[in-house]
Amino acid sequence: MESFAAALEGKDAVLSGLGVYASIFNPTTFYSESMHAIVEGMKRHKITRLVTVTSWCTQPGPNNYWFLEWVIKPLFLNGVIKNMAVMEKMLEDSDPELLNYTIVRPCQLLEGERSGGNYKVEEGQCNTGTTNKITCADVAEFMLKTLESDEYDRKGIAIAGL
Repeated sequence: MESFAAALEGKDAVLSGLGVYASIFNPTTFYSESMHAIVEGMKRHKITRLVTVTSWCTQPGPNNYWFLEWVIKPLFLNGVIKNMAVMEKMLEDSDPELLNYTIVRPCQLLEGERSGGNYKVEEGQCNTGTTNKITCADVAEFMLKTLESDEYDRKGIAIAGL
């Protein structure tokens, strides 16, 4: 925790894109543990604004793709997705006076340049009427945009390319 706390001194907000490889045979607690340390460091330095990245479909939702829910997640992503859901719940249960979060939920991330806003954001677990891919640059652009207004405060936002 000390390493996070020291890095946060004098900052106005935290943007976290931390990630780790895990599988059903090698599950992780990285997301919940690192977010706990980040939030504790934020409290110490009286920082309330947080934007973090998880993934599409960390929890059941009405728009979740059947193939993703019943094949991809159980066979390939459960070691990561379950802990992302724990992290999201921790943020959702936090005191609104102490933590103003935005959870950004991208679909499959690709290397590449920004698309110039050629993506769709919507509250929830996954997008409708989009592709299932987006560049890291577009996600980073949107994360920065969330700091400019209160439209995305204390929400989980799905993002995908058009």
